[in-house]
Amino acid sequence: MAGKRMFCKEVVHSDQFLEMPASTQALYFHLGMEADDDGFLGSPKKIIKTIGAAEDDLKILLTKRFVLAFPSGILVIKHHRMNNNWDKYNCKRTVYLEEFNQLHIKENRAYTLDISQGIPVQSDYSLKTVSRIEENRIDKNRLLPAKADFHFEEENPKEPRAKKDPLTEKYEQLVQWGEHRSGVKVMARKKQYAALKSARLAEITPDRLKARWQELETKKFHEENGLDWGMVVSSFDRKA
Repeated sequence: MAGKRMFCKEVVHSDQFLEMPASTQALYFHLGMEADDDGFLGSPKKIIKTIGAAEDDLKILLTKRFVLAFPSGILVIKHHRMNNNWDKYNCKRTVYLEEFNQLHIKENRAYTLDISQGIPVQSDYSLKTVSRIEENRIDKNRLLPAKADFHFEEENPKEPRAKKDPLTEKYEQLVQWGEHRSGVKVMARKKQYAALKSARLAEITPDRLKARWQELETKKFHEENGLDWGMVVSSFDRKA
């Protein structure tokens, strides 16, 4: 989890924010500092007690919707992705997946629980609306060139590219699906494609691969260290 946090002037310099008591504003900053990389807080009452804030300060933040609450008691900073330059490659995804999957994201990158006001936070579009920390920095070990596509067979670049069959597209989609999962391990896409090519040759279907990923990500080791398609495909050999 990142050790630094930022705050958006559009949020903390708004009249709605500045009208709150100083103690409430201070609580907001402390909650923002302690939130995980997706903006979630598992122990807000501990923070309130630690800094000597009052329960009423939290109630004000909830009423003004600077933080959103779930029935489980988990909180999320509504404007976390406005405050911070969220980067899906460098962040450690939240452990509060049940609550995370209830969130939608607005066009201005604020979280919402109202499905009519935003799109699912896990969708491809929502990820594109979030600013990258360093837009021009490309890790060659992590990304392929922008025009590169996922193909299981070599093809002559001078010849017209053949239309992909639906099954190939399903395997391709697994790469993005895996990158959006919690705790995903950074793995060069080229290696992911190679692992999935092996899976296809072994007649391991995309549905079976997804099911195995979801099974493995509950293991303590993978919760702490992440997961990639190489590990998932290798797990079939171990179980065979």
